[in-house]
Amino acid sequence: LRITVNNADMSSSFLKLLNPNYSGLEVTVGSGVADFDKLQDAIVFANAQNKSHTFKLGTGVYIEELQAISETLAHSFIGADKDRTIITDDARNFEILKISGGYFENLTFERKTTGYCVHADYAKEGVIEFFNCKIKTVSGSVLGAGSHQNQTLRLRNCQLYQKGATIGTGIMYWHNNVNANVSGQRLEMFDCDVYGDEYALRIDDANKIYSDGTMPVG
Repeated sequence: LRITVNNADMSSSFLKLLNPNYSGLEVTVGSGVADFDKLQDAIVFANAQNKSHTFKLGTGVYIEELQAISETLAHSFIGADKDRTIITDDARNFEILKISGGYFENLTFERKTTGYCVHADYAKEGVIEFFNCKIKTVSGSVLGAGSHQNQTLRLRNCQLYQKGATIGTGIMYWHNNVNANVSGQRLEMFDCDVYGDEYALRIDDANKIYSDGTMPVG
């Protein structure tokens, strides 16, 4: 279900229904009159409050290595325009986004060097969701995910782009958590487009690969 309401003063309870991560606490990010110039600074601020926040990003290019890893918080990140709100490494070689939870909408994540653009392999129960986002990398997987206990990775109306040499990891790479007795792990993809020369999707059973999952064999 997708509802778009323009020029309306929606109640916090209604927004909470649309996005379970919505807390009513909003922070703006961007140049000019925004609360923060840097998104990572806004994340640090929100974490210090120990409350999930919604970050509204203005258009522009953000050269940042973002860490939104928490076992208790799940922030929301809303871009003003998917094609003009871009988070990138600008060829400085780092993973753009490391996440354990949260909601991401109307954003482009673009890694201009080889490797994961988005890395989701951190414990937190709940849903990690991307809606109407572009995720790009030069080679390998654009999104690498190791799903944890009761954790769902969901992509809706997203485009994944890989351009470069193939290394067999898949444009989208998902595996279960490398631990014994972990359950409730889900990958959901709806209305997504995948572009590149790699496998479109690779799914691994890490426990089968690594025996009981406590450590690699050999």
